[in-house]
Amino acid sequence: MIREGLAVAVILLFFGMSVVPSTAVKEFKEVSTVSFDGNTLYVGGSGPNNYTKIQDAVVNASAGDTIYVYYGIYYERVFLSITLTIIGISSEFGKPVVDANKTGAVFSIGADSCVIDGFVAKNAGVWASSAKACFMVNSYYNIIKNNICLGYTYTGIFLSPKSDYSTIHNNTISDCIYGIYGPYNPTGGSYYTNITNNHVFDCGKGIELVAIRNVYVYNNEVHNNNEGILLENGGYNQVVENTVYENGAWGICIFWMNYPCYVIKNYVYNNNGHGILISAMLAHTLVSENYIIGNAGRGVCIANSPDSEIYFNHIENNGIGVDVADSEDTTIQSNNIFNNDREAKFSISPCKWSNNYWVGPLLFRKIIFGKKALNLFPNINIPWINIDRHPAQEPYDIGV
Repeated sequence: MIREGLAVAVILLFFGMSVVPSTAVKEFKEVSTVSFDGNTLYVGGSGPNNYTKIQDAVVNASAGDTIYVYYGIYYERVFLSITLTIIGISSEFGKPVVDANKTGAVFSIGADSCVIDGFVAKNAGVWASSAKACFMVNSYYNIIKNNICLGYTYTGIFLSPKSDYSTIHNNTISDCIYGIYGPYNPTGGSYYTNITNNHVFDCGKGIELVAIRNVYVYNNEVHNNNEGILLENGGYNQVVENTVYENGAWGICIFWMNYPCYVIKNYVYNNNGHGILISAMLAHTLVSENYIIGNAGRGVCIANSPDSEIYFNHIENNGIGVDVADSEDTTIQSNNIFNNDREAKFSISPCKWSNNYWVGPLLFRKIIFGKKALNLFPNINIPWINIDRHPAQEPYDIGV
């Protein structure tokens, strides 16, 4: 099972590389596989030699073993210090449940190349501590998939700075302070990690990852949280084909990256703040092929992020369609921008507008009103205009 799980991780990593042009993406490092021919142990069920607790099976296992857990409710915490695959066997009542009874992390993973598949993990506790997580990942090349995290828990899935090459796939996370969380650490964050196909809702913060590189956030559904998706400090990250809606603040926020990032083909709608917020970027950011509809704030907000590119998006029914602030050499090209309370604005630094579709056919040009800083007095802004000299005559088919 370990060979299978790691193969999945490799496939997901290289699939992530194929989503945007190869010239725009820094390659992921290849995941090296580990081969084991281990034994099989069982927990629960009716077998004569089956264990009654998961941790007892873990203690008696050897590296490379697989542990199958039959449906039941297990009041315990599970600590992995050797490479294991632990698989829940569902019944007509659902997945096996592991309840930590508010005492700490349900599954603590301290060994590389582990797989945890098919559990309900709950009640880690809500005190502000990384130890209060359904899954605490503190090692490399691990796979957490097909699980449910819920109930009286601070963090659904916690990724420590030593959790590189993790795959977090197809988990359902709700009723946590943080859904998926990788906090800042001076030594770095989670690198080369895939966050794919997860459903995160009714949490304080949906997905928040800090000090990260080469992280691939793909095809997640993130909704009804206080905040949607936040990636902060790092670079070469991709946010692709996620559905992000009805969150209290932003839908997607990319903040303070030193290297390029890409926000592509997401469906971002009905968030109470901005749809997509790009802020304090020190490198190129591409926002492309997204549907951004019905957000109370800006559809796309670019702040203090020079050389950003807003290309081929559908931006409709937002408070302000596009707002660019202090982001020199930002390009806004070939987007649909219409039916927003205000279509577009800029401040401090003029932008490059070209071939966008606005309301109705415009024969000559579209004027965008904003403000420009005076060269000699940069703290003074005066009214200014930008011009889209070649507006599109009909809307683009974005095709997300």
